[in-house]
Amino acid sequence: MSRPRRIARALSASGRFLFATALTGACHPVSPERPVPPQRPGATWDTLSIYAHPAARDTAEPKDSTSELAQAPPPKVLAVHIGSVLPTTGSPAFREYSRLIAEGIEVAASSYLGSEGNVTVNVQDDAGDPAMAASQTREIEASGAIGAVGFLESASLDAAAAARLVDMPLVSPTARVVTQPGVYTLSGPDPIAAAEVARYAAQAGFKRVAIVNSRAPESAEEADAFAAALTAGGIPTAGRFEYDAGQTSFGEPLKAAAEALRGAEIRALHLGPDDTLHVETLEPVALFLPVPPEDVELLAPQVTFFGLDTLGIQILGTSAWTDATVLQDVDSRHTDGVVATRPVGAGPGAEGYERFKAAYESHFQRTLVSPVPALGYDAAVLLLEAARGGARTVDAVEAALGAERSVAGATGIFSVRNGRVYRRTEVVRIEQGRFVPVVF
Repeated sequence: MSRPRRIARALSASGRFLFATALTGACHPVSPERPVPPQRPGATWDTLSIYAHPAARDTAEPKDSTSELAQAPPPKVLAVHIGSVLPTTGSPAFREYSRLIAEGIEVAASSYLGSEGNVTVNVQDDAGDPAMAASQTREIEASGAIGAVGFLESASLDAAAAARLVDMPLVSPTARVVTQPGVYTLSGPDPIAAAEVARYAAQAGFKRVAIVNSRAPESAEEADAFAAALTAGGIPTAGRFEYDAGQTSFGEPLKAAAEALRGAEIRALHLGPDDTLHVETLEPVALFLPVPPEDVELLAPQVTFFGLDTLGIQILGTSAWTDATVLQDVDSRHTDGVVATRPVGAGPGAEGYERFKAAYESHFQRTLVSPVPALGYDAAVLLLEAARGGARTVDAVEAALGAERSVAGATGIFSVRNGRVYRRTEVVRIEQGRFVPVVF
């Protein structure tokens, strides 16, 4: 994932308030006692140690040995050690993104296990070098960590995964596809959500559905899942049209999809290309677009430009269409009426998000203004949730991760199934940037 547009897009949003309940006001500096990591490629920033138990800070004189409190056994402290590998001295874009991800990891370490958690984080800087990420992962593994988070670039994640000796779990907040066991990502494909959209299409009575997807593996996987569920629902696929990853012009696949969905009908009714007065007489059809958020920003306006909306073609999508930054950056006329999925338990009012926001603002003594730290927080939470259940060895953590269900993170409610991380989703219709649940 070489300097992906997704990271650039997230960084462009990091100075804006993306959530309706974000507070306005000046940000306060980090407290003086918080060390600033050294900026040397390959160097360990610091071993971040968070020990929140009040007893650790008790400097009072020892109590009388006969007192009840002195005789009480000390509370158990949950000691957990994890690692973090981020390109903190890579390109300027990665440097800033890594800083925000690291903030989220720090908040998770300081707060998620509560007052009886002692979490240490061995933070490493790979400078964007996969070979360095590999050696640092071996170092973290040797230190006894139960897992590591970070690895923003796919090349670094793959190199780190291959370098492990005992398959220590690795969690990336940004990788799109993982190919090795014991490796997880928060941004991978969601075939379960795609299949749910297909079930909606079958229930809605569409006569034909076409698919336009990127040839990138994650987009293709969602398209495959949708097509399989659509066939199971008895709805024919009118055609599947693909484009190359990174492409910015989508006229060819969009026009081909429109022809597959409407061409025969329009010719049978002798309608001209601009005659939309009789569109209500046409059969209900839909176009499924399982594309990443950065492509939605470019593709959605082109759907309008090539007239698919005037042909009464219902646009279907997955959670990229309900991404907060997409809805902020794309004019609502290009997203209104789209039926897509969105994460349940994300954003203001959700348990996990509110817990993260409060912990972030308490820890740093400043207002949360970026969505990026939430990804670092959730990546660490997956490991810490496994530790909360008692997992202390790599094998035990891996088994605990596989059993995690309904973990309330900052960006949604997570489950791990068959080595994949999924967010719970719902099908909604987008109306003026708001989400209207679709019942079917």
